[in-house]
Amino acid sequence: MLSRSGPYSEPIATMRRESVIEVTRLDGSVLYVNADHIRAAEANPDTVITFTDGKRLVVLESPAEVAAKVIRYRWQVSRLSECVEKA
Repeated sequence: MLSRSGPYSEPIATMRRESVIEVTRLDGSVLYVNADHIRAAEANPDTVITFTDGKRLVVLESPAEVAAKVIRYRWQVSRLSECVEKA
């Protein structure tokens, strides 16, 4: 199991409870990162995600795709909370 020492090292078992999105490293491996810890995503020309702790991660997705994944995840969480409130 992965350690919980950084925004991109959450154990898979807790991912459903955390604000995570799926990104792809340059080697094609999939990684789940905590969307709440993303400070910026920029193209240099590869996409670099910068986290709130200053660490960086290079991914295949474009900055727009990273942003869309964060927005989509937060929308889903919002919709889920609305359903829970109505129940």
